[in-house]
Amino acid sequence: AVLAEGSSGIRIFDLGDPATPIEVGRWNRTDAGPGDAVVRVAVADRIAFVVSAFYREPTKPPVPDAWLDVVDLSDPAHPSWLGSTWVCGWPSAVASSRDVVHLGVATRSYVIDVFDPTDPVDQGHGGKRGGEPSGLTVRESDAVVPISPIFDID
Repeated sequence: AVLAEGSSGIRIFDLGDPATPIEVGRWNRTDAGPGDAVVRVAVADRIAFVVSAFYREPTKPPVPDAWLDVVDLSDPAHPSWLGSTWVCGWPSAVASSRDVVHLGVATRSYVIDVFDPTDPVDQGHGGKRGGEPSGLTVRESDAVVPISPIFDID
């Protein structure tokens, strides 16, 4: 099991005995700053797709951005970074299927090709105003992206 731990990165657990999980490893970006935080993680085939949020400076107000890091978990005690890509906006959801990662970021949905995990590539993104992806479900090669509407209440 892999747990997103905010500014501590990710924690990796052995659940051989679910009643007593044992931490076997940790990973964090080597360049993580004081405001950076791992906010989402998805795992497929011993690869973790780790989404970290940060704020670009010196914009006023600060603009949120995110990194998608690809981390090899084949040796859980020594996870290793494979590659990364940057996306614009606050990440709200992540899911993976085969060689594709789907990210819900701000009001967009990104499709990232991770066939070569050392070089993730943004294959396109889209979205519209009025809501943000609240979760992702991936089945085969299709992603279902529920949108949380933003309501004005008088």
